[in-house]
Amino acid sequence: MKKDYSKFVAKNASIVVVAPHDIEKTSKYFSKNKLPFYGIPDPDHKLAELYRQEWKLTKLGLMPALFIIGKTGEIVFSYYSKNMKDIPANDLVIGLLEN
Repeated sequence: MKKDYSKFVAKNASIVVVAPHDIEKTSKYFSKNKLPFYGIPDPDHKLAELYRQEWKLTKLGLMPALFIIGKTGEIVFSYYSKNMKDIPANDLVIGLLEN
């Protein structure tokens, strides 16, 4: 998402990443990688539980999940990954934002 960040901004979208780590580790990661979007630490997995993000020990932990949340707060699109590499392409997500 970093490489296409300007395309998301052009669609008036904000990107928020919920990280399964504490604030220190999340801050270091975002700083080191110069990520231009928001990062929310979730070390107790409260947000992950709220959004029913799946935990698989055999797949190295929390499976990625992606949500598009509308301006009034409703989830208009959700995608639950099957593994760490199963992430929707940026172009697909940007296309969904057009609707």
